[in-house]
Amino acid sequence: HIPYGALYYDEVKHRETISISESLRNTTIQCARQMHEVFKSGILPKANKQHHCKNCSLVNLCMPEMSDCTLVSTYLNKNLYEDIT
Repeated sequence: HIPYGALYYDEVKHRETISISESLRNTTIQCARQMHEVFKSGILPKANKQHHCKNCSLVNLCMPEMSDCTLVSTYLNKNLYEDIT
């Protein structure tokens, strides 16, 4: 097993070393399994849009404004396929 990892924050040029405990490893595996199940279901979970979303660095990945799209195919048709056709 890998005993530790590092998170690098480019904006402030800081590296944070973290210990990878058995508990963290198990939590990560469980999260990955759940993400695979969500992907296989083809249904996007609704985003919990809140006031702090506008300041989040992940807002372009999470896209809380897309919470009205419940099917992955609807999202892809609205956001991906229209750009490449």
